[in-house]
Amino acid sequence: MEKIYSVRKVNQTLRSGNIHSVDPRTGYKYSLYASCPKDGFNCSLNNYEKKSGESSAVTRAVFVCPICGNQFTPKSREMFLM
Repeated sequence: MEKIYSVRKVNQTLRSGNIHSVDPRTGYKYSLYASCPKDGFNCSLNNYEKKSGESSAVTRAVFVCPICGNQFTPKSREMFLM
């Protein structure tokens, strides 16, 4: 499946408290990914934290590279949907 590099869509997904985004046209469920800063491997989301209270937005997304073991927390502009 294609990679979607859209800060707007990533931020929209995180603000809604979700870690997936569904394409309404195809029904495909996109997941959050980020490239490992050490080796560039596309890493899937490993863990996340949500804001407590009224907003359930995802406030922290943690990725772990299966190749080098690097654990990292990228900014939303460094994430993509795939």
